[in-house]
Amino acid sequence: MAKQQATTTETMLYGVATHIGGRPNLEDRARAETLQTAGGLTLTVAMVADGIGGNVQGERASELAIETVFNDIRLSTIAGAAQIPLLLSQVLQRANVAVFEEGRIDRSRRGMGTTAVLAAVHNNQLYLANIGDSRAYLIRDGAATPITRDHTWAFEMHRQRLLTEAEIAKHPKRHELVRSIGYGSTVDVDLGIYTNGLGQDEREASQNQGLLLQPNDRLVLCSDGLIKEQRDGAGPFVPNEEMARIVGQHAPQAAADALVARAIGRHADDNVTAVVVEMPGSKRAVGFPPALLYGLLGLAALLVVGALAFFLLRGGGGEATPPVAEATQPEATAAVVTAESTPTAAPVAVAGQVTVMAANGGRWQAADGSDGALAAGATIPLPDGQQVKLISDGGATQVALPDGSQLYLETGAAMGLTAGAAGTELELDAGRALISGGGASITVGSIVDARATLLGAGLLGLYLESSSLLFEAACLVGDCQVAGSADGAPLQLSAGQRAVVGSANTAGAPEAADFAPYAALAPGLVPQPTATATATATETPTATATLRRPTLTPRPTATPPPTTAPVVIATETPMSGRTGRAGADGRARAAGDGAAPNRATYAGRLARD
Repeated sequence: MAKQQATTTETMLYGVATHIGGRPNLEDRARAETLQTAGGLTLTVAMVADGIGGNVQGERASELAIETVFNDIRLSTIAGAAQIPLLLSQVLQRANVAVFEEGRIDRSRRGMGTTAVLAAVHNNQLYLANIGDSRAYLIRDGAATPITRDHTWAFEMHRQRLLTEAEIAKHPKRHELVRSIGYGSTVDVDLGIYTNGLGQDEREASQNQGLLLQPNDRLVLCSDGLIKEQRDGAGPFVPNEEMARIVGQHAPQAAADALVARAIGRHADDNVTAVVVEMPGSKRAVGFPPALLYGLLGLAALLVVGALAFFLLRGGGGEATPPVAEATQPEATAAVVTAESTPTAAPVAVAGQVTVMAANGGRWQAADGSDGALAAGATIPLPDGQQVKLISDGGATQVALPDGSQLYLETGAAMGLTAGAAGTELELDAGRALISGGGASITVGSIVDARATLLGAGLLGLYLESSSLLFEAACLVGDCQVAGSADGAPLQLSAGQRAVVGSANTAGAPEAADFAPYAALAPGLVPQPTATATATATETPTATATLRRPTLTPRPTATPPPTTAPVVIATETPMSGRTGRAGADGRARAAGDGAAPNRATYAGRLARD
């Protein structure tokens, strides 16, 4: 992500994320903060500005607009909520004058402009102003509703019923703005909050200023790069229903990151920006990964079949007793570790919390606003349905999860944890991580809508490359699966294989995994790959894990075994699963298609020393 901002206050939570997307310049700007006016009024203010003009012009216009707005709000002497709509209109008018005058004086910046959507919350009441086609959405009761309307040529044709929808969709002027900051010395500010549909009269919609927000309400402010139609006709880059689901399940910063990542993963051809604001007291919706849902359905089916069989056998009369099959576990070869150090002993799992086994700094943030430092021996509460994010920005971190599995985070990594009925859900937001599983399958999602599953005991390495948003799943020990949002059936990975989910949200072909970056996270735990002794030599690593107490039975190797006594991974504790429009004066934005990142280049970046 090009820019991120996360802040927690006593009353509001908010997060900001933006990405350059398929444009040569980042012309989007966004900000959210809680501030106090000179008159003593406390406001939580959020704004998105999408610059127009190309080169440095759009960047300067959006930056100047945001600077002017936030500075003028702070300097305002208003002290009553009734004056907030007038304040929002005035600060946008002043931003328009600032952009217009700078473009008039500096010939190199003539023609620059920007959109602006501006929200302020005071005492749980919403005040809103809009110019252009950046939008505000209200997320309530699991639905995302646009509450601003676009000031575009297409919308004006639709509103005035001058053209049909089909005619508008094909018209070359459909994306042109009819209102923007910087186009003239004055601008009309739309103060409507369109709760009754976008066809509502603007004056009538302005009566909704001071809209009372409820617990669990969220606001999303975004540039059009997030929600405009994809060129292949597949719908918006982020549809309304997907927006509502993501925002409902994540803390604001994670939600903003995920929204932008979705659009970028679908080849967004514009800058993409999202601001998420959450009301105090809001709860997280618990969303289970597909693998967990399928597993629960399968378990339910087995229980039903078992119950039917029991009653049928019992009702057959006589004293016949159904045969009892001896429960056995498949034999598997233990993973041989050639590193000198020994892995940390597995701690006792404690329900409802995670335990920090080792840390060199970092912090955790919970959905309810609580937070703390990552320190060895610390316990972090993990309430049902609420996400806790671990941010390992001070050094590598090792954490014991409630189900007995262990999580290793590289410096700079961020992982979200959510306790649910089917176990702890994990979501990788950034960086590199390693999962040491005990027995049951565990699935790790990501903000780019890719997921990887460790199918039983073993080791699963994960990496999310922040700039290109590519997701790696490295199956180091055991058997794994990986899939992107555009995949059908998950891709199967054997021990020693990895796959990368690219910008098209599909998993690439399996290839040999690089063990070294993950071995650095857990010395003594990650095995050294060896070549299997077969008729045909292969370089694919073959480390595997045992499902019962392991014994020292290394796989045959093409070279003599090491003289140092191997250490065997003990994995006894089972675990539960788990981002060309023109202005009104004909000014066009810079256009460009998002190019898929080069996989070979990415592979080189993944091989960290």
